[in-house]
Amino acid sequence: ESDELIGSQIENVGQDFSEDVIVSDKNIKMVLQLPINNRKQDIKVTIHDNNDNNSVTISYLDHEGRRCAYTSDIPYNVDFEIAKATFKNGILEIRINRK
Repeated sequence: ESDELIGSQIENVGQDFSEDVIVSDKNIKMVLQLPINNRKQDIKVTIHDNNDNNSVTISYLDHEGRRCAYTSDIPYNVDFEIAKATFKNGILEIRINRK
């Protein structure tokens, strides 16, 4: 449904994770605070473009160094060709343009 909140589908996350989602007319910005032990090469962002069921999966290390995955649904019309992810000081920022 279109009124479903982004981030409502959380798997294997625990208490070491926070997410903010800012939606504008032009883009969607996801800001995630990851455990401080992550380095750029530890993080993998995968975008799933499935017609009406778009989502982003973030793979990262938890505080104990175990591999975790988090999936966030994106209930908007987006252009995954124009997406950018940056990671600095434990903050992962993902920007995806809207169509």
